Amino acid sequence: MDSPLEQARALIAQNEFDKAEELLGNIVARQPRLFLARYLLGQLLEHTHQVRKAIEFYSETVKLLPGHAAPHTRLSILRLREYPGLSSSAPCKAADSGVRGRISMSTLGMNGRFGNQLLQYGFLRMYAESFQLRVETPEWIGQYIYGFNDPRAGNDLPGIEENGDFFVKSLNSEVPETLVNRDIWGFCCYHTLALSGYRDLFQSIYTPAQALMPQLEQAHMALKERGSTIIVLHLRRGDFGEGIFWVAPEEWYINWLEEIWGQCDSPVLYIASDEPDKVLAAFKAYNPVIATDISSLIPGIEFMHDFYLMTRADYLAISNSTFSFSASMINRNAKCFFRPDRTMQKLVEYDPWNADVFLP
Repeated sequence: MDSPLEQARALIAQNEFDKAEELLGNIVARQPRLFLARYLLGQLLEHTHQVRKAIEFYSETVKLLPGHAAPHTRLSILRLREYPGLSSSAPCKAADSGVRGRISMSTLGMNGRFGNQLLQYGFLRMYAESFQLRVETPEWIGQYIYGFNDPRAGNDLPGIEENGDFFVKSLNSEVPETLVNRDIWGFCCYHTLALSGYRDLFQSIYTPAQALMPQLEQAHMALKERGSTIIVLHLRRGDFGEGIFWVAPEEWYINWLEEIWGQCDSPVLYIASDEPDKVLAAFKAYNPVIATDISSLIPGIEFMHDFYLMTRADYLAISNSTFSFSASMINRNAKCFFRPDRTMQKLVEYDPWNADVFLP
């Protein structure tokens, strides 16, 4: 006998959408953390043009399952479609002139959240430039935030999964095999020295769309009015705590601030955090600023002020997170970058373009 989830899929295939929605709703009510059921119900709500209901459902899902990237991606996309000036980021028609082939990542937006997606898309662009390929992607957050309009990824390219550092070795022609006309799957968290030849490309493509820049830059200027040296800390908490996603204590950041604060010209402290209320008290001696102090947040990408200000920081101390690590890769003007090190039990300096994405 088919499982309830298989029955729901069969109903969708038969265009019995009302029955499928009812069945999936019952499954979710009984097992609220069952990811496949929740994601399938969200997709069904989108397919049947129940946008407001889909937004409410994804909003609940990201709270229940913060570690899953797909609901975050879909929620952001649905909200960004409503933002003035961003809906025009439609995919361009595929153009074959001047290209030798294609490279796609049909899972972009599914594996890893925003910072990780930037590493994945950045690798696609690096590879495409190196081998004269056309990049193809599904709909993802970056096309709205940065105005990308790559052709949509189909299902006609043979897939290949990330295996160690094979992809990056192929990028640098250290192995004979190439990824031409392949659909790649992976997280692309490579030691950045191997990508450093593409630093200018990576930094140049991640310029926010014109529709977003006024609000983001207004927040930047509001911060500059409070001090001439911007110090940003990223303290990720909500979906962190296990394995490589370990949380460094606030004390390490306070010790670092004590070392540098007196050396800075009129410093101002900005804290980027998914749970600012839980960390602000520890830094009250430095009169910290958070995003809502200086701007209204952008619906669907409430994290974007934090990310943008990390890319504009004069001093940046990150978490063991792709969100802040990718921001440090984009940042062109910081005097130094620091990150938590478990072995040293403190923040240590690093070069974003000659470092491991994660420290063990």
